[in-house]
Amino acid sequence: MIGRLLSTIRRFRGRSPQEFYFRATQKVSAWRERAALNFGTPQPAARLIAGADATAAQVLSQAQPFFAGVEHCNATVAALRLHTPSDESEILERAAAVVRGEISIFGHGLVQVGAPPVWNRDPIAGLSAPHKHWSAIPYLNPAIVGDHKVVWEFNRHQYFVTLGQAWQYSRNELWPHTFAEHLQSWIEKNPASVGMNWASSLEVAYRAISWMWAFQLMRESGVLQGVVAEKMLASVQSHGEHLEKYLSTYFSPNTHLTGEALGLFYIGVTCPMLRDADRWKKLGARVLESSLSRQLLSDGVYFEQASLYHRYTIEIFLHYLLLAGSAGWQVSNAVIVALHKSFDVLLHLTRADGTIPLIGDDDGGRLVQLDSRPPHDVRALLAMGAVVLQRSDLAWAGRGDDAALCWMLGAEAARERDALLKGPPAATARAFRDGGLFTMRDGWNPRDGHMAIDAGPHGALSFGHSHADALSVELAVGGKSLFADAGTFTYVGAERDAFRITAAHNTVEVDGESTCIPATPFRWKEVSSPHATSWVAEADFDYFSGLHDSYGRLASPVRHQRSIFHPAAGVWIVQDDIITAGEHDVVLRWRCARDVHASLRSNGNGYATIGLTRSGTTEAALLLAGGASGNGAIRKGWISEQFGKKGETDVCSWHERVSEDATLVSVVIDLERYEIDFSAPASEAPTAGEAFTVGLRARSAPESRIMILAGTTQSVTLGNVAIDARFAFVQMTADVGKVTRVIAAAVKQLSVDGIVLHQNSAGDTWVVASINSTGSAPPWTARSGSLKLTTNA
Repeated sequence: MIGRLLSTIRRFRGRSPQEFYFRATQKVSAWRERAALNFGTPQPAARLIAGADATAAQVLSQAQPFFAGVEHCNATVAALRLHTPSDESEILERAAAVVRGEISIFGHGLVQVGAPPVWNRDPIAGLSAPHKHWSAIPYLNPAIVGDHKVVWEFNRHQYFVTLGQAWQYSRNELWPHTFAEHLQSWIEKNPASVGMNWASSLEVAYRAISWMWAFQLMRESGVLQGVVAEKMLASVQSHGEHLEKYLSTYFSPNTHLTGEALGLFYIGVTCPMLRDADRWKKLGARVLESSLSRQLLSDGVYFEQASLYHRYTIEIFLHYLLLAGSAGWQVSNAVIVALHKSFDVLLHLTRADGTIPLIGDDDGGRLVQLDSRPPHDVRALLAMGAVVLQRSDLAWAGRGDDAALCWMLGAEAARERDALLKGPPAATARAFRDGGLFTMRDGWNPRDGHMAIDAGPHGALSFGHSHADALSVELAVGGKSLFADAGTFTYVGAERDAFRITAAHNTVEVDGESTCIPATPFRWKEVSSPHATSWVAEADFDYFSGLHDSYGRLASPVRHQRSIFHPAAGVWIVQDDIITAGEHDVVLRWRCARDVHASLRSNGNGYATIGLTRSGTTEAALLLAGGASGNGAIRKGWISEQFGKKGETDVCSWHERVSEDATLVSVVIDLERYEIDFSAPASEAPTAGEAFTVGLRARSAPESRIMILAGTTQSVTLGNVAIDARFAFVQMTADVGKVTRVIAAAVKQLSVDGIVLHQNSAGDTWVVASINSTGSAPPWTARSGSLKLTTNA
């Protein structure tokens, strides 16, 4: 009793009188609805503007302000048949599955839900939620309702949009008939405020948006006239009233709130015959625009530190901008500025194959389902941003997915995108300092590698969508994901935590502890505060270092510093420094992408070599090094590429018992670019204080040798060069071993033929040095800079 009281006090501490009033008002509204249900009050008809009663269905069936791809559907369909012919067959196949009662739900694939579905039943768990007021249903309890996310997914009715697309392609009245049947069934089984499908205002909003899209796509069908349109309009009225009363202003002021506000704006614009439409439109716009400064950090990163929710946020504000433009509604310039910044983040998170890493939670959802691509494929969204914001960099990354682009923006959208193409974006590395996201890439070509580094705050609000991923990285090699986070898989049950603790991420775990400690499925007991300490993005290399002290809570505190050096395309060096005075068990993990197989090639004496194979081809090598007592291993672990789907994958790891400060080194080599030269000196068994050294030969220039040094704490001599640096990438002639170029970071000294080119006792600088190719004096040229993190880095 006392514990519950203290918990309540903590939960409400610091809340404003306005919040208490808002929450109390919502409680009273819910109580009144429950009382009305007890007296059997019938669902009210739509509240129409004066003079609209006789023509409501006809007015709704007419074209309202909407998206260009729908307003000019004939042209859209013609363009898609010409340029993306596979879209028609995919749409018709998905629509046929709906008729059979099969709907795609997250990573579960096609699931039999019924035709029409049993709306309150989780078809996977086989459980049905009770039929009573939404506020009395414990929808987060899987023992009672199953997985609420599964139920809500098909109750969003995004498959209605598929039926509308199918009708536009075929003009087969089967699709409007199916839509009308399902719609009327839903309205009958889910009267206003009854059932778990009213428990989340966000679900109410997304369902209303789906209805608007489906109806606009099929408005010319005679099936949807008369009683169907009138029933739908009455339920839309209830959706609008519910959203207005139960906005997540204080409950979930994240994408829940902005999604709900967008729902109100949609209803207000597309159903102008409703008496409250204008008020809902204004309220939706006001909430959307006031949320910008809270939900997007100054660098454009979404404040919950979750990449798929970042995508959601872009979609929400892009829909708002486009629908407002269609309706003649004035949008503030702040929305345009915010979209530019948030698209910057999305662009630099995007890998060569058009996907983004799954940082933080992935709920598997989409705002509107216009194609069958997974949510982390963002090419269509980037293409939309390119056309709307007139940006050539987004156009470059947004090639390859024309279907959703044209359904949104119309028949000319793909051509407009292509007209913007002027070559790849200029930057290959970006720092989003406020959000703590850092990206590096080989380039913008189809086979180029990409790394995303998470060194930001542990989300926002209650940290509900955050993971224990301090200083974690995701790495793509050869244009495809090589090492990935475990994903999310579920929001319920024991596996919720298993996929979000530190062990599920590509970082260091100490003493079997997570950097952050979970509490409830959307709360944490302990959180971490990683931060960047260095960032350099030069034409020759990229360098990052970051630090967190999440393990400061241990009896013998530990700090973890991670440094990343990317000196050339296809070469990635990660150094993890464990800073402690006590004994600890340390595990460094690299979780392979689902289609990557790992094999241990050598192991022992503080060094391990792992081959990484995809489709029978060894594409990359992972080289691990640490203390002599450490060892490499490959074990099986889970990975979830999409919400609701999991599979086994290989997890490469380095295990070591440390008793003081220790250094672990990981080197990833793209084997399509390089071959490992095992004849290079000191490549087998580095010892404490000695450089971890590996030799390479570039396949494009086999006449030269490349030496990589990492973890160095003393001077190393290679040919005619002496280097005292934590990281170095050294190019030398194969015949006489003469060094021709050096890229080094955390440098104390660099000398050539006894002549000192650079000296800095602090070791906080970088150097790029090379032979003067003209043969004139001086024989070497060098430039250098600081590794210190500047305010404008």
